[in-house]
Amino acid sequence: MTAWVFETLVLPKDDAAPMACEDRVLVLPPDFAAVIDGATDLTGQRFEGRTGGALAAEAIVAAFAQAWLRARQGGPDPFATAQGALALADRAIARLYRRLGLTEAAQDPARRMRAAFAVASLRDGVWRGVGVGDCALRFDDRPPILRDHSAEQVLAAWRATMIAADPHRSETDIRAALLGGLARADAPARQAATRILAPGLAERALQAGLAGMRAARPGDPLGFGVADGVGDMGHGFCWQVEARADSATALALWTDGWLAPAGHQVDDWIAAARRVHAEDPRRSRRFPCVKGATPSGRHDDMGLVLINRTG
Repeated sequence: MTAWVFETLVLPKDDAAPMACEDRVLVLPPDFAAVIDGATDLTGQRFEGRTGGALAAEAIVAAFAQAWLRARQGGPDPFATAQGALALADRAIARLYRRLGLTEAAQDPARRMRAAFAVASLRDGVWRGVGVGDCALRFDDRPPILRDHSAEQVLAAWRATMIAADPHRSETDIRAALLGGLARADAPARQAATRILAPGLAERALQAGLAGMRAARPGDPLGFGVADGVGDMGHGFCWQVEARADSATALALWTDGWLAPAGHQVDDWIAAARRVHAEDPRRSRRFPCVKGATPSGRHDDMGLVLINRTG
């Protein structure tokens, strides 16, 4: 008899601050799993003692769980399409805005709570994957499915050039440059940016920085259309895929803190993450990122679900 075994792992960016983790996982065996990545807080604001990314991820977990339990009982199935799942996530965050009195503030993209996600649901003998943003899904050892923003790669390259130019430059100074963009960067940071070939969108990303990308309005190429409770950023970062259950033996879903996808066991992924840190402890060479690693050896929160067929 065929069965599916679910394993999960969530690691905070910093073991000294586990409550700051903004990744969440949801498993409802035998037929549903999701990973949710609350967007990194850029403002320092806290709501009920939590970051906006953590609250958004938790709201989506609750909404997804309720919706799938209803779907099992014959109710609507929002996970048939990526757009349906995104609309459900947006409604969950919108309710959060109303509860916190933030509905008007959320009209400003820079102030929105955001999250990416990946979902796998099994129905009628088919595993269906839907998601938005840079959370990933993989069937067996096939290439993963995800949608990231090329502008973030440009900013990661800028961080790498700043470190190459001055290995002693602090992560605090680097982060300030990345957030504010070239307009607010100091002279060494601007000089480092000249080493990057950045026509078109890449040049705009350098000028805007991470905060400018977060503030991008609907229709702006710098915008990143993930779940944000408003739903006006479009569906350009949605994805969906299917695989017959009898043709798949393993699924993996993960958030973007995992830089080296591994095998079909949790230990494989932990070992791969350790190799990443040993090879590139500052995340500026083979694995360039917009954030540096904490003393825990992680540059970001890390959420993972593995599903393996038995029998």
